[in-house]
Amino acid sequence: MLIKCRGCSAMSWVLSLLFCLQSGQVFSESIDISGLLVRLDDNPALDAKDAVVRSAAADTQVMESLGTPRLTADALSAVTGQTTTSEPEYTMRAEQSLYDWGVNSSRVKGAEARLEAGRLSREQTVMDLSVVVSDAFHRLAAGFLQLQVLGEARVSLDELSDMMSRRVEQRVSPQVDLEIVQSQVALQDVQTEQLRREIRRHQLTILRATKVLVDDADMSGCSLDVEADEQSWVSRALGSSPDLSTFDSMISVHVAEQDAIRAEGYPAIIGGYQVDTDLDGDNFDQRGYLALRFGLQLGSNMEARLASERAKELEKRSLRVERAETIAQETGDLIAEYNASRRLSNIQGRLVGSRTIQRQSYLRRFVAGRASWNDVLNAGREHTEARLAEVSARTTACRALSLLSITTGSGRPYAVD
Repeated sequence: MLIKCRGCSAMSWVLSLLFCLQSGQVFSESIDISGLLVRLDDNPALDAKDAVVRSAAADTQVMESLGTPRLTADALSAVTGQTTTSEPEYTMRAEQSLYDWGVNSSRVKGAEARLEAGRLSREQTVMDLSVVVSDAFHRLAAGFLQLQVLGEARVSLDELSDMMSRRVEQRVSPQVDLEIVQSQVALQDVQTEQLRREIRRHQLTILRATKVLVDDADMSGCSLDVEADEQSWVSRALGSSPDLSTFDSMISVHVAEQDAIRAEGYPAIIGGYQVDTDLDGDNFDQRGYLALRFGLQLGSNMEARLASERAKELEKRSLRVERAETIAQETGDLIAEYNASRRLSNIQGRLVGSRTIQRQSYLRRFVAGRASWNDVLNAGREHTEARLAEVSARTTACRALSLLSITTGSGRPYAVD
């Protein structure tokens, strides 16, 4: 595959090549945001979340196993008191909890809720990574397009500089006029280098998250014809938020634990079978039984545990409300940014058309001797600024729409409904 790197120096290109070859990363000539997001499954951050989910699944199985029969074997030897034999006594019991007022079932529910919270936390990590990648992708796309605009503007400035050089040689214009044009070229070169630095930074952000080095960001799938419905989109963002669902699951964990603690205050009904015998098999005794087993709560142990779980529940509820407000505000900000940038894109597009006509007109008049070189320089600068602003507005609108599609869980780029 032909590898290109717009705006990269030879040394940075070589370093990127070595880094990618060592870590198994992929070069891409042209890719859209969908092609990048599917690469997030290989992100190391998700491996850590998967480990948490597996741990929670194991804890759930442990809780479920507590409802199975328990088999114990004891060897008893008297230390104090009177006994009829000096031989140890052996006891084996098989017990099954018949009714515990919901202690075990509550803890199983809590473990299942914690497992669901782990899965939702993983989904939130995917969403957070998607937001980071989409943000960097669209800023990178803007950088590539603006670099192209500056490249074309540089060609025009070079042509003007050549014309001014000839005019200076022919003593039609003073040397200072040429120096002014050349200083404008230098200023644009500075702007170009700053833009290349930003492009590199966004490339590395995407590279770390997806192992893809983007050389050409394709935004052809972005259409700004989508009408924003703020109330509907905010509701979708709230309903699709893994963060809020995680809080709901953790609230369920603490509620279930409170139910289990309260149920511990009641005696459990135990069914069992017991065998007692000596080492030589004498005094063999067996029996089946039903027992009421009451766990004594010393001091304020139960009240303290209940208070702790209740405090954790209230904390999660408060954090959920705070997070919901943040999501609503962030979604509203994205919608406002999309609407404003969408309108600016149309305005700047019309302005670019006008600036193009003006620049061409001044250039023709300058060649004919009816306009000054300064008119051409100013017209070229205004044309470049208008094109840069149009690119910025269009990519900003596409960026906001992409982020909205991610946070509302639409599953499609640049689509919310």
